[in-house]
Parts: sequence; C-alpha cells; structure tokens
Amino acid sequence: MPMKGEINPKDNHISFQCESMVALERKLKEMGIEYVQRRVEEGGIFVEQMFFHDPDGFMIEICNCDNLPVIPIIGEAVRSCSRMQQQKLQQVVQKQQQQQVQCLSTMHV
Repeated sequence: MPMKGEINPKDNHISFQCESMVALERKLKEMGIEYVQRRVEEGGIFVEQMFFHDPDGFMIEICNCDNLPVIPIIGEAVRSCSRMQQQKLQQVVQKQQQQQVQCLSTMHV
C-alpha cells in the first residue's frame, strides 16, 4: 500500500464528483483530514477540486466536475454529469423527437 506523503494533486489519484464542495470541506475539517484545494479552468469552465489521502494512503480527488461537458462517443449527444444537465438534455431530445414526428407526418400527407 502507498505511504501517506505530501498531498500533490499531480500525483496518481482517483477522482469522484460531489454536488456540494462546501459540505465536503466542512466534513473533512470535522474529521480532521488534511486536504489541498485547487481551482482549475479549462476552456472558460472552472472546476473546484479537493485532494486528500484515504486511510490506506491512496490519493483521492473530489470535484464539482459536473461543470465539464462529457466528450461524446460518435453519434451520441453532448451531455454533462449533473442531474440538471441530464434533465435539460432529455428535454432537448424529446423536443427533437417531437419535431421529427411532426416532420414525418407532414411528409405523408
């Protein structure tokens, strides 16, 4: 198992997302867990990150990465990880499907 050392965000780690970075920070402080915060920007999108070691010494990253778009597999719509973004995507897809049905029905008239 890895030894706990310096918290280095560029070191190997596993990442998870959460909905409330404020609640996460409060919990880490409450538990006395040392952590490092980072804010990164990519293409005008900002992501908050917190890094810490689990009890076995593995580096963990928690982020609000639902701000980042998911890169689609060819033929799939662009979507985001957040529930709100998924709901918006579903609404767009439903609207597109309705428009396609309307278009097909006018072609058969």
